[in-house]
Amino acid sequence: DKIIKHFEVTKDEFDFFENIIVVDRPNNADRIFICADIGESAPTEIIILAEINKKYRYLYNITLYNLTDKQQYKIFKFITEKTSANIIAMDTTEGTGRAIFRGLNEIYPAENLCWVSFNEKLDVDFEKDEFERFVFKDGKPVYKEEFVTDWSIIRLKILLYDKIFELPLDFKLELQMTSVVSMISGKRNIYQCLAEEDHLFSAFRVFAIAAWNYEFKIARSLKRKKHDKLGV
Repeated sequence: DKIIKHFEVTKDEFDFFENIIVVDRPNNADRIFICADIGESAPTEIIILAEINKKYRYLYNITLYNLTDKQQYKIFKFITEKTSANIIAMDTTEGTGRAIFRGLNEIYPAENLCWVSFNEKLDVDFEKDEFERFVFKDGKPVYKEEFVTDWSIIRLKILLYDKIFELPLDFKLELQMTSVVSMISGKRNIYQCLAEEDHLFSAFRVFAIAAWNYEFKIARSLKRKKHDKLGV
């Protein structure tokens, strides 16, 4: 019964972005997540979600067009301070995302920042044998790895089917999510979004990784480091 609040900032509107983007933190929010799929030639899609009573409420979508990494960095800093965000998760697959992330890491603690690179793997569990016993190598347990691109969708499916989201009406998100197909390739399930754009869907994949990483961690609201630098 609600429609998501969208904001768009183009290159020509950048000087006025503080008047365009109107966001705040709900009084009852336990944590605020800012998650983004970073575009270089494509748009950057930012989503802001609040964790309230162990559910994730989708609050805002901010789309940035043709902005430099320095300009995007300023917008991330602005919305972080406006919402007193707890966690910033960012697509760092390409150089623009990595530059913004490193700039934010100059002023915010590393424990509040989540690096999500879709071309990397991450440890998700411990390897077990056919008898469900842990596998060891050189006296150390062997970690089970998954591709981030696959694990993000696995985790997103769990959040959706367990009804942990509160999603207001968002036609752009609905179009992209209903355009996702999967196929089996060897031992892997390969997922692909067939819509013309998948950046908002990818921002939710970034969130899925962040929610998994911080499920049992306490992340206080972001505060600047005492001796911060200027960033990117």
